[in-house]
Amino acid sequence: MKVSTVFSEFLRLKQFEDGKVLADFDFKTTSSQQSYSQLLEIFDHYQVNQVDLHFTRGRWFYERYGYTEAHPQGAQLLAKLPKQHWEGLTNALSGLFCASLVYMDESVTSDFESTFDPAFRYAALSRETVCTENLTPWAKQLPCQLKAGLASLLNAYKIFDGNYQSLGLHYSKPCPDCEWELVQKMTILFDPLRTHGHKSWSVDSLFGSVVEKHCPLAHETKISLDLGPGAFVSYVPSQQPEFTLQPSDFPFRMQVDWESNTVDRTNKEKMPIFVHRYLSGVGDAEGKIYVDFVNHLQKPVNVLYTESIPWILKLYLHTLEFKNLDKHWMQYQGAIDRVRPSVLELNLTLHPGKSSLVFDIERTFIKVNEHHPDANHGFDIGSGILLYDGKPMYTESLLIRLPTPDFSMPYNVITLSCTVMALFFGSAFNLLVKFPQTVPVK
Repeated sequence: MKVSTVFSEFLRLKQFEDGKVLADFDFKTTSSQQSYSQLLEIFDHYQVNQVDLHFTRGRWFYERYGYTEAHPQGAQLLAKLPKQHWEGLTNALSGLFCASLVYMDESVTSDFESTFDPAFRYAALSRETVCTENLTPWAKQLPCQLKAGLASLLNAYKIFDGNYQSLGLHYSKPCPDCEWELVQKMTILFDPLRTHGHKSWSVDSLFGSVVEKHCPLAHETKISLDLGPGAFVSYVPSQQPEFTLQPSDFPFRMQVDWESNTVDRTNKEKMPIFVHRYLSGVGDAEGKIYVDFVNHLQKPVNVLYTESIPWILKLYLHTLEFKNLDKHWMQYQGAIDRVRPSVLELNLTLHPGKSSLVFDIERTFIKVNEHHPDANHGFDIGSGILLYDGKPMYTESLLIRLPTPDFSMPYNVITLSCTVMALFFGSAFNLLVKFPQTVPVK
């Protein structure tokens, strides 16, 4: 069998009506030979057939910018592997990517029946943030790293100045002797109006550098432009919206100017379906979670909605309310304290307009040592998942405040006790070692 490895890179640049620019990188490697990279050795060791790992900061507004392969805030892991290898995989990836994936234990891991293949396991950490410590090991998996090709645009100072960043990878290997595929993705949403004061931009202004040289290991380098009418591009090798860069086209520089700097902050092309989730209630004991669906189509549509709720919240199944939607079937797995989360999967038909799903929750009293160091910040609850036409969309994450003890009380007791002891000890010490003496007057 002929051994071959193919690496290609792709960059999609799209500017929205409000002036923001989406930069979507895809680096794809396919090979039929065994790789000795640290990442792929981990996947082979734990018998991983498929994995999706993403680190995201910010929120993607589907109703404003349309659909893209966005991911929720924090770290998200979806993997197909033997169940007994889950802990080993999370520990290994945690060390490799300098992340807190070690906290993806059984208490936050979900096994879905319909949302994904039942062989997949899913976990999310909404508090995890993406930073340069995750970017560095991610970039080391690229053939040219950040030294050549489109990856040389990934300047950490510019990337993390964007409104939205998502760093991820997708790996698949259906069988031990099959060809493997690794796709590394980086999605960034820039705001030239905030950084430059106008919506015109260049490759240098967005990324802080230009593509100086071609990656010699890349079989193909493609760029796609989606700018709309009124844009003037200073350098385009062809008149097509998608073009291929040749080695002679480097260094690659490009400037985009507009006839007018006027921006349109309204959403002209609405998403046909999107979802919004929020929390309601007063106090730290009980509350409600509302999930609002909006169907802009003129016909009913069938969707699949999934919630994975940690055990610290008790979901009351009998309080489920459905407004302007039909439920076809429901699958529910109850939570067990400190063992597994609640998983709710619903097959719904959304009628045109707004629909709602409402259910009651109860907040659990947890042990003192189970609170975070910043206990008064609260707990982050992962996003819900809406599957429409085979495409996943994610709701907002929720910030839940649990019944929290007064952690300042031990400090107050210690301070008061030390003060009393100091006063008592000082007075007693003076009485024991100091004696009054008469000083003669000369």
